[in-house]
Amino acid sequence: LQQVYEDFREEIEYSGDTLCELKKLSFEAGGLPNYNNIQIQRLYLLRYAFAYGFEYTEMYKEVLQDMNNPTEIRVASIGCGNMIDYWALVQAVESNWWMDCNIKYVGIDEIDWAYKFEKRPQDEVEYYLENAKTCFGGTRQLASDVYFFPKSISEFTDGEMRDIIEAFRSKPIVKDVIYLCISLRKNEYSQEIDIYRTKQIYDALVENGFE
Repeated sequence: LQQVYEDFREEIEYSGDTLCELKKLSFEAGGLPNYNNIQIQRLYLLRYAFAYGFEYTEMYKEVLQDMNNPTEIRVASIGCGNMIDYWALVQAVESNWWMDCNIKYVGIDEIDWAYKFEKRPQDEVEYYLENAKTCFGGTRQLASDVYFFPKSISEFTDGEMRDIIEAFRSKPIVKDVIYLCISLRKNEYSQEIDIYRTKQIYDALVENGFE
């Protein structure tokens, strides 16, 4: 975050560009920021990364505990940004000094985010530049332990959501137990939308034979 801040400040001081573009970092009325703008990315990380990192770490701690401290965990993160949830999973693993858990992580995002987190030597980390529709439409089966939606459930188009739901409904799911981790927005109206979409995925899993 210190490096992000220094780059953010330097861009402001030396580029001479207007700061008005940064006002577009807003989610009001269902709007989405222009994440292709590197300054928007930096401002987003400075504003939210610390809180999200803490939130995702706590989510992963619950998963690891429920998995009874596994030696390997496979994660598909949809809308992963700069892979902050991978960083959070590492924190969750390493907070238990006795846990020896290798991570196999696949991050999917339409935007090639800057400031991606470095992987640990023992982990396998892949980053795919594609949208959720392409990702779920192109896979034959779902093989991950965890499907993680880091504040991204609200950002999919209706078409992408249909493909996500259909994948969970009809594609073979390899594991007998899977974890669906969805970070919801806080304000009431936005949360209602996020919960509705979450329920659609939940219902699809039930239709696919899961409890």
